[in-house]
Amino acid sequence: MKIKESARIECAGKLYPNAESVSCICNSTHCDNFPALQIPESGTALVFETSKKGERFKESELKFDKTEKNSTNSAKKESISIDINTKFQNLFGFGGAFTDSTGFNIKSLPESLANNIIDDYFSQNGIEYSMARTPMAGSDFSIRNYTYDDVTDDKNLTHFALQKEDLEYKVTIFFNFKDTKILYSQCYYRFHT
Repeated sequence: MKIKESARIECAGKLYPNAESVSCICNSTHCDNFPALQIPESGTALVFETSKKGERFKESELKFDKTEKNSTNSAKKESISIDINTKFQNLFGFGGAFTDSTGFNIKSLPESLANNIIDDYFSQNGIEYSMARTPMAGSDFSIRNYTYDDVTDDKNLTHFALQKEDLEYKVTIFFNFKDTKILYSQCYYRFHT
Protein backbone atom coordinates (compact mmCIF):
# COMPACT_ATOMS: atom_id res chain seq x y z
CA MET A 1 0.00 0.00 0.00
CA LYS A 2 1.29 3.43 -0.87
CA ILE A 3 0.05 6.80 0.22
CA LYS A 4 -0.64 9.12 -2.66
CA GLU A 5 -0.79 12.88 -2.93
CA SER A 6 -3.23 14.36 -5.41
CA ALA A 7 -5.55 17.25 -6.13
CA ARG A 8 -8.95 17.51 -4.45
CA ILE A 9 -11.43 14.82 -5.44
CA GLU A 10 -15.01 15.84 -4.67
CA CYS A 11 -17.67 13.65 -3.08
CA ALA A 12 -19.63 11.41 -5.44
CA GLY A 13 -22.82 11.62 -3.42
CA LYS A 14 -25.59 9.07 -3.26
CA LEU A 15 -28.90 9.38 -1.44
CA TYR A 16 -30.06 5.98 -0.20
CA PRO A 17 -33.78 5.22 0.27
CA ASN A 18 -35.09 6.44 3.64
CA ALA A 19 -31.81 8.23 4.37
CA GLU A 20 -31.75 11.77 5.68
CA SER A 21 -28.38 12.67 4.23
CA VAL A 22 -26.13 12.04 1.28
CA SER A 23 -23.37 9.43 1.56
CA CYS A 24 -20.08 9.80 -0.31
CA ILE A 25 -19.14 6.81 -2.41
CA CYS A 26 -15.70 5.28 -1.90
CA ASN A 27 -14.86 2.37 -4.14
CA SER A 28 -11.99 0.99 -6.22
CA THR A 29 -12.09 3.90 -8.66
CA HIS A 30 -13.27 6.89 -6.61
CA CYS A 31 -12.84 8.23 -3.07
CA ASP A 32 -13.24 11.88 -2.18
CA ASN A 33 -10.42 13.71 -0.41
CA PHE A 34 -9.21 17.23 0.24
CA PRO A 35 -5.94 19.08 -0.36
CA ALA A 36 -3.20 19.12 2.24
CA LEU A 37 -3.97 21.63 4.97
CA GLN A 38 -2.02 24.85 4.99
CA ILE A 39 -1.34 26.98 8.05
CA PRO A 40 -3.79 29.88 7.84
CA GLU A 41 -2.64 33.49 7.83
CA SER A 42 -2.50 35.31 11.14
CA GLY A 43 -5.95 36.51 12.15
CA THR A 44 -7.77 33.81 10.20
CA ALA A 45 -9.07 30.30 10.83
CA LEU A 46 -10.04 27.61 8.34
CA VAL A 47 -13.40 25.91 8.88
CA PHE A 48 -14.42 22.63 7.26
CA GLU A 49 -18.11 21.74 7.32
CA THR A 50 -20.08 18.69 6.28
CA SER A 51 -23.84 18.89 5.86
CA LYS A 52 -26.82 16.60 5.31
CA LYS A 53 -27.35 18.09 1.85
CA GLY A 54 -24.05 16.62 0.64
CA GLU A 55 -21.39 19.23 1.33
CA ARG A 56 -18.30 17.39 2.50
CA PHE A 57 -15.41 19.26 4.09
CA LYS A 58 -16.61 22.51 2.54
CA GLU A 59 -13.85 25.01 3.27
CA SER A 60 -14.44 28.56 4.44
CA GLU A 61 -12.27 31.13 6.17
CA LEU A 62 -13.03 33.13 9.30
CA LYS A 63 -11.31 36.44 9.87
CA PHE A 64 -10.67 37.76 13.33
CA ASP A 65 -10.31 41.41 14.22
CA LYS A 66 -8.99 43.09 17.32
CA THR A 67 -12.14 44.85 18.45
CA GLU A 68 -12.64 45.63 22.10
CA LYS A 69 -14.51 43.08 24.21
CA ASN A 70 -17.19 45.56 25.20
CA SER A 71 -17.68 47.06 21.76
CA THR A 72 -21.03 48.80 21.27
CA ASN A 73 -21.30 47.43 17.73
CA SER A 74 -24.69 45.71 17.52
CA ALA A 75 -23.60 43.05 14.99
CA LYS A 76 -23.58 39.51 16.37
CA LYS A 77 -20.05 38.46 17.27
CA GLU A 78 -18.44 35.34 18.58
CA SER A 79 -15.54 35.55 20.97
CA ILE A 80 -12.68 33.10 21.41
CA SER A 81 -10.12 33.75 24.13
CA ILE A 82 -6.81 31.90 24.09
CA ASP A 83 -4.26 32.14 26.87
CA ILE A 84 -1.01 31.00 25.23
CA ASN A 85 0.70 30.93 28.63
CA THR A 86 -1.53 28.16 29.98
CA LYS A 87 -0.73 24.65 28.76
CA PHE A 88 -2.85 21.69 29.78
CA GLN A 89 -1.36 18.81 27.81
CA ASN A 90 1.00 17.79 25.03
CA LEU A 91 -0.46 16.63 21.75
CA PHE A 92 1.40 13.79 20.05
CA GLY A 93 -0.95 13.37 17.11
CA PHE A 94 -4.22 11.83 16.01
CA GLY A 95 -4.89 8.29 14.95
CA GLY A 96 -6.92 5.15 15.24
CA ALA A 97 -6.77 1.48 16.07
CA PHE A 98 -5.65 -1.39 13.87
CA THR A 99 -7.68 -4.25 15.32
CA ASP A 100 -8.32 -7.74 14.00
CA SER A 101 -11.53 -6.50 12.38
CA THR A 102 -9.68 -3.60 10.71
CA GLY A 103 -7.22 -6.00 9.10
CA PHE A 104 -9.91 -8.56 8.27
CA ASN A 105 -12.03 -5.95 6.49
CA ILE A 106 -9.13 -4.26 4.67
CA LYS A 107 -7.82 -7.64 3.45
CA SER A 108 -11.28 -8.52 2.10
CA LEU A 109 -11.29 -5.49 -0.24
CA PRO A 110 -9.78 -5.09 -3.70
CA GLU A 111 -6.27 -3.63 -3.32
CA SER A 112 -7.19 -0.31 -4.97
CA LEU A 113 -10.09 0.23 -2.55
CA ALA A 114 -7.94 -0.76 0.44
CA ASN A 115 -5.35 1.79 -0.73
CA ASN A 116 -8.06 4.46 -1.04
CA ILE A 117 -9.20 3.82 2.51
CA ILE A 118 -5.65 3.95 3.92
CA ASP A 119 -5.05 7.17 1.94
CA ASP A 120 -8.23 8.70 3.38
CA TYR A 121 -6.79 8.22 6.86
CA PHE A 122 -3.05 8.80 6.47
CA SER A 123 -2.30 10.87 3.37
CA GLN A 124 -2.01 14.63 3.10
CA ASN A 125 -5.21 14.47 1.06
CA GLY A 126 -6.95 12.59 3.86
CA ILE A 127 -7.40 13.33 7.53
CA GLU A 128 -3.64 12.96 8.10
CA TYR A 129 -3.58 10.45 10.96
CA SER A 130 -0.11 10.40 12.48
CA MET A 131 -0.55 7.61 15.03
CA ALA A 132 -1.76 4.04 15.14
CA ARG A 133 -2.24 1.56 17.92
CA THR A 134 -3.04 -2.11 17.99
CA PRO A 135 -4.36 -4.24 20.85
CA MET A 136 -2.21 -7.02 22.21
CA ALA A 137 -3.96 -10.32 21.55
CA GLY A 138 -7.73 -10.44 21.17
CA SER A 139 -10.09 -7.56 21.87
CA ASP A 140 -13.78 -6.80 21.52
CA PHE A 141 -13.06 -6.32 17.79
CA SER A 142 -11.70 -9.85 17.32
CA ILE A 143 -13.40 -12.76 15.61
CA ARG A 144 -12.56 -15.00 18.58
CA ASN A 145 -11.24 -14.71 22.13
CA TYR A 146 -7.52 -15.37 22.42
CA THR A 147 -4.39 -14.45 24.36
CA TYR A 148 -0.70 -14.98 23.62
CA ASP A 149 -0.44 -17.86 26.05
CA ASP A 150 -3.59 -19.86 26.73
CA VAL A 151 -1.76 -22.62 28.65
CA THR A 152 -2.74 -22.68 32.33
CA ASP A 153 0.07 -22.04 34.85
CA ASP A 154 2.67 -21.27 32.15
CA LYS A 155 4.47 -18.76 34.36
CA ASN A 156 7.64 -18.91 32.22
CA LEU A 157 5.62 -18.14 29.09
CA THR A 158 7.12 -21.06 27.21
CA HIS A 159 3.97 -21.25 25.05
CA PHE A 160 3.86 -17.49 24.36
CA ALA A 161 3.31 -16.81 20.65
CA LEU A 162 1.65 -14.37 18.30
CA GLN A 163 -1.59 -15.73 16.94
CA LYS A 164 -2.91 -16.16 13.39
CA GLU A 165 -4.91 -12.91 13.69
CA ASP A 166 -1.78 -10.92 14.58
CA LEU A 167 0.16 -12.25 11.63
CA GLU A 168 -2.66 -12.05 9.07
CA TYR A 169 -4.60 -8.95 10.13
CA LYS A 170 -2.47 -6.63 12.27
CA VAL A 171 1.25 -7.07 11.58
CA THR A 172 0.72 -7.28 7.81
CA ILE A 173 -0.94 -3.86 7.77
CA PHE A 174 2.09 -2.32 9.51
CA PHE A 175 4.51 -3.97 7.08
CA ASN A 176 2.48 -2.68 4.13
CA PHE A 177 3.50 0.82 5.23
CA LYS A 178 7.21 0.14 4.61
CA ASP A 179 7.25 2.38 1.54
CA THR A 180 5.63 5.29 3.33
CA LYS A 181 6.81 7.83 5.87
CA ILE A 182 4.14 6.74 8.34
CA LEU A 183 5.73 3.71 9.91
CA TYR A 184 9.15 5.17 10.49
CA SER A 185 8.75 8.89 11.04
CA GLN A 186 5.14 9.87 11.68
CA CYS A 187 3.46 7.12 13.67
CA TYR A 188 3.86 6.50 17.34
CA TYR A 189 2.81 2.96 18.11
CA ARG A 190 1.33 2.25 21.51
CA PHE A 191 0.51 -1.30 22.50
CA HIS A 192 -2.14 -1.81 25.12
CA THR A 193 -3.96 -4.69 26.73
